[in-house]
Amino acid sequence: MLWLKNLKEDARGIFKEHPASIVTVLIFAVCTALLEDIFSLSTADSAVGKAFSFIQILALGLTFGFVLCESHYNYKKQIGKLQSLSEIGKTFVYIIVMVISLGLSAVNACKSTYITNKDLADNASLSFGLDIYYRFFWVYIALCIIGAWFWIYKRTGESFEGYSVKAFLGSLKALAVYVVVAIGTLCIIAVFDALIVSFDYMFTVELLIAALVGYPALLVGLSKMGESMARFSQIMVGYVFTALLAVAGIIVYVYLLKIIFTWTFPSNEAYTITTALFAAGLVIITMAQGCTEGGLLKVLKVSPLFFVPFIIVQIMCLSMRIGQYGITARRYLGIMFIVFEVIYLIYYVLKLRKQEGIGGFLFPVALALVVIYYLVPGINVYAAVTGSQKGVVLAYMESFVNGEDSSKDKARARSAYRQIVNSGNAEGTHFVKELEAKYPDFKFDEEMGDGESYYNEDDVDDKKEIYAYYDVDVIDVSRYENLAVISTHVDDFDVPIDVSAIELRAANSEEIPAVGSADLSYLVKELEEAYDKGDHSYDYEDVLKTPVITPDGGLLYLTRVYLRIDENGEAEYLDIDGYYAYH
Repeated sequence: MLWLKNLKEDARGIFKEHPASIVTVLIFAVCTALLEDIFSLSTADSAVGKAFSFIQILALGLTFGFVLCESHYNYKKQIGKLQSLSEIGKTFVYIIVMVISLGLSAVNACKSTYITNKDLADNASLSFGLDIYYRFFWVYIALCIIGAWFWIYKRTGESFEGYSVKAFLGSLKALAVYVVVAIGTLCIIAVFDALIVSFDYMFTVELLIAALVGYPALLVGLSKMGESMARFSQIMVGYVFTALLAVAGIIVYVYLLKIIFTWTFPSNEAYTITTALFAAGLVIITMAQGCTEGGLLKVLKVSPLFFVPFIIVQIMCLSMRIGQYGITARRYLGIMFIVFEVIYLIYYVLKLRKQEGIGGFLFPVALALVVIYYLVPGINVYAAVTGSQKGVVLAYMESFVNGEDSSKDKARARSAYRQIVNSGNAEGTHFVKELEAKYPDFKFDEEMGDGESYYNEDDVDDKKEIYAYYDVDVIDVSRYENLAVISTHVDDFDVPIDVSAIELRAANSEEIPAVGSADLSYLVKELEEAYDKGDHSYDYEDVLKTPVITPDGGLLYLTRVYLRIDENGEAEYLDIDGYYAYH
């Protein structure tokens, strides 16, 4: 029962080392249980409910500050730089950190509890101030998590490679302990509920287990390193994981050869796959280096260099999407990850030449990128999105004033305007106000607002999203009795889309029966093939030039198609405009 004794010692030690953060996690769990499980929902908006909600969110925010201070204090105490918290001259920094933590967390709790969306809509200054505040709040969260993890790692005295594999295995053990306790408790409660008396507070019990078992167990897994690893763990991490990674890498290399020989642009899925493989590979290779030796270790030392072509594919995919649709928040995050990959590989090569590990280098790099993402003026995500998208809006407004606008330009401007409003934050709000002042007679909310909210680009980055336009000049209707202006959209929210039988409805007449139907399966196939080839320069005009012959002998001239195809190759959204000539 040595393992049980070690577990008890680790648990006793973690409660001594992280008492404040464990208490705040417990307070968060108790308040959540009171609000969600014990109090009725009707009390959520009462004074008492709001008070508990404030304490709940405040406790969660303070947890991050406490775990950072505890981790740093434990490290300093271990190396002999601190003896106790009574050394005010040395521990005063913790007071400063917690005052900042209290201030940021209190503002977040006030906003979440007492400030409504209506308050923000009525008070532009308050909305602007909170936009700026949350940038600092998220950086605070990242700083606490990254900083705490760094000091926990430093305290173990392990190499980064050795620590990574032991922390991974320790986290799995922590998860196993929590799951066993949680499931066991659920079984006991179920038996008690069935045989003794009804028990309606199962959620409360599980929350308390998460606070008193789950969180401490995670801290144990990350900070209490065993002397050695089991042979099974070494085999799984050092051989099985790396073998699976190698197979996936070979598939990507075959795909790269396909790109070279066929000279086609990489598909949209290629970015997601290569990014996921690089991230997983970074973790797996780092862990494997910490538990292998001999020839395999030598191979693993140079294996990160094989990820260089992945970065090229990512740059190709991302630059193609940005060139077509501009920068969005997700694409900016993709840029940041590519920067991280480049920095990592450069530093790794330098350390490899010196036969050294990377140490804790990744911690400050990750923190620096978070600061750039949220805070650095001019290049943060909000400034980048606004700067990338505003040119499209301004170009459309100039053409609109000159009477030269088109449906294609308006659709692009609408998409760009929504990105600015939804992701531009304070910079976006400032640009919109300047735009409204410059064009006071233009109704931006109606023309570019959410009235046609079929398109949310951040939700479809991993899918095939196709915009096609064709301005019809002349329509020959001499052989037909009727001509209808068509505007129809279908989606797969309720049932799958049958592109072979799309109902055609007259514009602004959704409630009347369809005026006809059309088989658009061949059109959808052609659009998807053009998308896969990367032939976007002509906006798919060639596909739409030929009218679609309908089953009743009519002709459907399409002027606009918005098509979204999911990961399984099925159409999940189809929105069309055009003209339908029929008998």
